Amino acid sequence: MAGAALAALGLVVACGSASAQSGNRCGNLVIPGHYGPFDYRTSRQALEIVERHHFTPIVEALIGGSTGDLAADMNYMLKSSPNHHRALVSLSRLADKTAAPQMRNFEWPFDCYFERAVRFRPDDQVVRMIYAQYLGKRKRVSEAVVHLNAAIAIEPENPFTQYNAGLIFLEIGEHARALEQAHKAKKLGFPRTELQDSLKKSGHWTDPAQ
Repeated sequence: MAGAALAALGLVVACGSASAQSGNRCGNLVIPGHYGPFDYRTSRQALEIVERHHFTPIVEALIGGSTGDLAADMNYMLKSSPNHHRALVSLSRLADKTAAPQMRNFEWPFDCYFERAVRFRPDDQVVRMIYAQYLGKRKRVSEAVVHLNAAIAIEPENPFTQYNAGLIFLEIGEHARALEQAHKAKKLGFPRTELQDSLKKSGHWTDPAQ
């Protein structure tokens, strides 16, 4: 359900030496001679040419590559725009198809692409939620919660963000947090009731305190 919501859309990890180690492991964001990096939210025109060649419908659907193999096109797209929402969703789906942390011909492990996205634009709440869902599927719930908390803090008055965070909290088994988000979204005027309905069905719904 959360995946559908994110597809419909749409903390900096520890600082100091830990951050530096992560950066080295996952590569520099600015790559000499490479196009970009561009913010997916604000550089649509600059990214159009990259998407036309490297993120075609065939690539997005994980059917195959456009200019080479799938890994080559996905690598190029996510180097050009580390926070490219649709490419990250596709990458997450690809990761679901394998137990390996890294697939052949990908430059980094799957985790790295999400870490790079957060490092590139820590204020991108959609990246936080995509990453949280990816982590939750791997039973890394405490890590997922960190990114959901960040997403909520980035846009506290956005009902869509609050609602989507609630869907992911529900998906990862954090029912109390899902309930809290359902109440927030409702208070902000969000009309959809799927989250509330799911909480009622599982016995975790209570009306907000008056």
